[in-house]
Amino acid sequence: MLFARHLLEYVAARVVLALLALLPLPLARRVAMVGSRVVLKCLPRLCRIGLRNLELAFPDLSLLERRWLVNQSFETFGRILADFAHFSRTTPADLAARIENALPEVTQARYRAAKAAGRGAIFVTAHLGNWEMLAMALSAMFEPGPYLVRPFDNPFLDRYTARVRSRFGNRPIDKRDSILEALAILDAGGNLGLLVDINTLQRDGVFVPFFGHLACTNPFRRHAGLAHRRAHRSHVLCVGYKPLSHSGW
Repeated sequence: MLFARHLLEYVAARVVLALLALLPLPLARRVAMVGSRVVLKCLPRLCRIGLRNLELAFPDLSLLERRWLVNQSFETFGRILADFAHFSRTTPADLAARIENALPEVTQARYRAAKAAGRGAIFVTAHLGNWEMLAMALSAMFEPGPYLVRPFDNPFLDRYTARVRSRFGNRPIDKRDSILEALAILDAGGNLGLLVDINTLQRDGVFVPFFGHLACTNPFRRHAGLAHRRAHRSHVLCVGYKPLSHSGW
């Protein structure tokens, strides 16, 4: 039964992505944004969850303001979906024309110095905006590398998205039980991408010091301690991007 459900979800998603890929990108974005608003109205539970989360994070906002933010979040997801549908034929030149590189020269110089010294580098960024485009652009315009992700519950969709995300050399890593693999990458002087909200639920892990803050991680304390010490020996870069224009979104 679960296999049939996953297969149907996968087929439906591929059909939607294929239809969006047939449209010019600006039109695909508009269609996907309208579709996202329809989905929001059809799934009131998601709307309630979003409103509750915003109430906890921004208690001073009015209900009208929280509803506006939920709608904007779903529209952003629609834009991401449209861009993702076009990734199979997006070139590095396309990305360079649409994205302003947010790595200043001084940061790139520090990165080159760290790599020359054989040190690993941790790329830290926010899970905001079009994070799929950020990962794609970083691999196409700068340097590919592995990064931690939460796998899809649907294994068919997970394999498909991993294939698209890896087009320019990136390699998504399952964040679950990833400590030793991440350490091996950093020990070899490689890069590791990390979204700031990749976290483990309290019931599933333990909290350890990480750059002056407590972070919930794998319950194997020995591995967590190693990760903490290795992170301090690695070079950390905060990266992001911004579109050259709002129409480029």
